[in-house]
Order: sequence, then C-alpha cells, then structure tokens
Amino acid sequence: EHPRTLLNNLLQRMYGPTAGEHVRWEVHSMGPLHALIWHATLYIDDVVCSQCTASTRHQAQDMAAMQAIRLFHIEGPPMLTGLPILTRRTGQTGQTGQTGWTNILG
Repeated sequence: EHPRTLLNNLLQRMYGPTAGEHVRWEVHSMGPLHALIWHATLYIDDVVCSQCTASTRHQAQDMAAMQAIRLFHIEGPPMLTGLPILTRRTGQTGQTGQTGWTNILG
C-alpha cells in the first residue's frame, strides 16, 4: 500500500474524521530546474514528525510518511500538546483512553 495512504489510515484511526486538521505538509524544492531537490516536512499537531529529501516531490512525501510510520512502530508516537499521540476517544462522549500502538496500527 502507498505510504501516504498508510499514514492517512493510521491518522484516521487515531483522530477519526478530523484527521486532516491534525496533519500539515511543507514541501519545497531547491536547486536548478534540471536537477531539483525536493524537501518534505510532515507536521502532526504542529510538531515536526519527519523530514525527507528526494529527487521528486512525491518521493520526498512518501519517504517522510514512511519515516513517520516507522517512528511510530519503533519508538512510539511523539508527545504532542502534552498528551501522547496515541490518546484517542474511546467512543464515550467526553472521555479519552490510551491504547497501545498495536491496537491503533491494527
């Protein structure tokens, strides 16, 4: 499966329908037109989650997405706004519950 799709699916499980509000990409290129280098930075809740550089825009974003997914698997999620990113709604209004990454990642 495509790395950005995998990341999106993970974030949908964590945040539900508001996942898009928690993710931001900054992508820019540098260098001569015949040899552009693309840099992609992935932010989750305004915290840098991963950064990658590649020869195409899509490749840089895919690599950053895969780096974020690997980071979540190996080290667990980054701490965001004082709460672990793995905190998600339990389905009961007003309550939250922590769940392990194995549950979030399927």
